[in-house]
Amino acid sequence: MDRTRDTRERGVSLVEVLVTMALMSLLMTAFAASVETRATGSQTEGASRSLLGDLQLARQRAITEARDCRVPTR
Repeated sequence: MDRTRDTRERGVSLVEVLVTMALMSLLMTAFAASVETRATGSQTEGASRSLLGDLQLARQRAITEARDCRVPTR
C-alpha cells in the first residue's frame, strides 16, 4: 500500500504533460484567431465610418452649392 501511494506522489507522467500542452496550444490558437478577427473588424468599421463621413460631407456640399461634388480618394 505504501508503494502505491509513493508512486502517485512523485509527479506527472509524460503523457499528462503532452496532453496538457496540446490543450493549451489549442486554446492559445483559438484566442489568437479571435483577437485577429476583432482587429480586422475594428479596422473595417473605422474605414466604413470614415467613408460615411466623407459621403455625408459631399452630400451636404452638393446640396449647399447646388452642384455635383466628389469624394476624394485616399
